[in-house]
Amino acid sequence: LLLHILLFKMGKKRVFKKTSRKDRFTVYLGKREFVERDNVMEEIDGVIKFDDPRAKEQPLFIAVRAFLNYGSGSMDMLGVRSQTLLFSSTQRIFPEPECVVKKRTKLQRKLVDKLGQGSTVPFTFKLSEGTPPTVSLFSDSDETMKKQTSGVYWELVAYSSLNKDDERNNWRDKVQLGIRKFNVYSPPVTVHKPFQELKKKFPLGSGDIVVKAELSKEVYSTAEPLSITLSVDNQSRKTVKNVDIRLRQFASVLQGGEEVLTNKAIVATSQRTVGFPVQPKTAIKEQFELVPSKIVEGWVALDGGDHKSDSIFLAGTTQLSHTPLDENLGVRVSYEVKVKLNMGMGSTMVCKLPVILTHPQGHELCDKPKDDTEDEEDGADDDDEGELEFVFEQFIEMRAEAFFTSTTEEAAHMESH
Repeated sequence: LLLHILLFKMGKKRVFKKTSRKDRFTVYLGKREFVERDNVMEEIDGVIKFDDPRAKEQPLFIAVRAFLNYGSGSMDMLGVRSQTLLFSSTQRIFPEPECVVKKRTKLQRKLVDKLGQGSTVPFTFKLSEGTPPTVSLFSDSDETMKKQTSGVYWELVAYSSLNKDDERNNWRDKVQLGIRKFNVYSPPVTVHKPFQELKKKFPLGSGDIVVKAELSKEVYSTAEPLSITLSVDNQSRKTVKNVDIRLRQFASVLQGGEEVLTNKAIVATSQRTVGFPVQPKTAIKEQFELVPSKIVEGWVALDGGDHKSDSIFLAGTTQLSHTPLDENLGVRVSYEVKVKLNMGMGSTMVCKLPVILTHPQGHELCDKPKDDTEDEEDGADDDDEGELEFVFEQFIEMRAEAFFTSTTEEAAHMESH
């Protein structure tokens, strides 16, 4: 992330590339994270360069797929680990593209000018709305679990074949790249504040306690503190000794629409003592803050990758479409704020507030997709497009070793005007 910010300030843009094992063609992508914002999916755009003329002897295809991996890598030997295909779409891009690129993006124009018009093929791939986002189930408590093979993962595959369905027999003439997909939801125009009010009466005329818990809004980013207002009106003879406030994450692994695993993680806590205990015949109103953290005990659902990476956040809330697409989500994530008051002797009051967490709005990956396509006739300043500067970089943030059959991952840096 720091590298990306530095390049942005220098007016440069990263371009990732990978070459097939036979060195016949190379795939170029401007980024590896793609966003669906409010049910509008941005397009995957890139360029393929033919490094060997023989690569043009067969059709070239692009496939984008999402898989649900369930179980650790060590379970392969026992045959317990499973992989389920959640989404797959394939299109031919050469010699006769099934999806004609009418307008080239700025990235495509610069790459075509740099790499050569006759040896390059630009491609644009549009994913369906409602497809599952990237989610990885991660545990830091066991070294064997740090492979985080369980979760939803995306890959882009380019392969050369006479037959669209004959990818496996041409494994040397293909490129696999791990990508990530995020779902981002804008806050509603009308601010809705989730709240719950409880009243507990005690026997023998001991009075009652009224508790009201309220969030400042319904939608937060996963990097944003949650603000809770708690009101306690104690008209009983009891003493409210303390309060425990937690943000809980629920992650359910789905296979065929059925839950096969549900994990609960506490991703934020607040145990302030200000205002407590609440004595009989008194009332308080206090503000509490919960700061989400991806460092937890046990398992936690992330948006793909190791929690130690700055570009990895907690997985966002899964928004259901109430259509058959919900059966192929792979992993369903939800959040809840739990407020628990303790009066002693096993007497408690519990408020539960549902809350939506989404990928950080201000994060550079989630800037609202812009239409940077321009008609070539309209005269993009092609003469001043700048030179491509290639810089080699390990493709480690994606934890993509499960997808890659090659060991070379490269990033190119391109002047951006």
